[in-house]
Amino acid sequence: MGGAMMAYVLLIARAAGISVEVSLEEVEDEGGEEEEEVEDGEDVGYASEDSLFIPLTWSKKMPRTFYKGSDPEWQEFVKIAKDKQRHKKIQDELVQTVYSNCQKHPIIKQQLGKDAKIGKYWLDISFPDGPPQEYERSGIEIGDGFVALSQQRVTPEKQWRLMRALYPKAAFDSLWAATSVLAGIHFRRIKQLLGWEGKDPFSPEERYRHALEVMEKRQAARDGKQVGGKAQLDADGNASSIVGRSSASATSTEAPKTGSEGAKKLPFGFEVPMPGHALGGEGTHDLHIAMHSFSSTIRKQWNPKKMEPPRGTFVVQGLVEVRGSRGRVLLDVQSCYDPKQARFVAMHASVRNFKRWNQAPKGGP
Repeated sequence: MGGAMMAYVLLIARAAGISVEVSLEEVEDEGGEEEEEVEDGEDVGYASEDSLFIPLTWSKKMPRTFYKGSDPEWQEFVKIAKDKQRHKKIQDELVQTVYSNCQKHPIIKQQLGKDAKIGKYWLDISFPDGPPQEYERSGIEIGDGFVALSQQRVTPEKQWRLMRALYPKAAFDSLWAATSVLAGIHFRRIKQLLGWEGKDPFSPEERYRHALEVMEKRQAARDGKQVGGKAQLDADGNASSIVGRSSASATSTEAPKTGSEGAKKLPFGFEVPMPGHALGGEGTHDLHIAMHSFSSTIRKQWNPKKMEPPRGTFVVQGLVEVRGSRGRVLLDVQSCYDPKQARFVAMHASVRNFKRWNQAPKGGP
């Protein structure tokens, strides 16, 4: 208690510009543990996590520090580097996590098909030279029975979230990307109407139209196979009756959906038509293309490009392959592993390449 009061008095005196002299004999009488805490001086002047902190200034970068040989984080890294069996265990855990996430992802699972399994993988473990870049800001600390002017440490993650909220660059860039796509579609459409140019097969609208045609053909082929399978199962040879009943039931079930299809009910009770493939024509497709551009841009810029491992963690990164009946996907994986908690504290995986076992020509037969 005496050491805490002494640190508080020194802090207030330093803020007021008053010079205070303290006898070393008085400090030594407070005990060995409190003396070590004052001599270390790492948390002197910084707000406690249990106190209420009101920031008054912007965050600024602190001087970059590096791990020392005596630091417990570096000593833990040395133990991990010598343990080859633990290397294998950490890599296998990461591969299994990536594989399970691929099985939960609907698009990747559909592209891979059935009987998905782990393919080849190459992972590397690297140890950082120091903790991530830290920040600090000044403000008022309100604790249990005291109010003081102090500083607060800010982690890189909190700093990134704060700047993302105050300066939403990702949202602005995504809106600009969607607007640019819409403007480009209408500009090309005007030039096509005037006869200045033909349709560009690599434009977003043509690629979207081609994707819809491929999906419709595949759906028609699946429906044809299902109807053919039902006709073959009929022992009396009434294939036409089966097709008639299926088509009649399909029309009867689809008829009542036309009035409310594509409509979304708001919390206050009104139904507002939402854009869908059945509503509108090219304009509806244009909106879908713009929304796809918006979502893909904001997904890329929402998180920082360079991920620094938190204090005490190391990086496990590389390539992981997952194979299925339809093809294989190659994932670029970056993760941070905490040896004290024995788990991954951060993980990011992106699709680098996808290869189909049977690739059909896009131009048609």
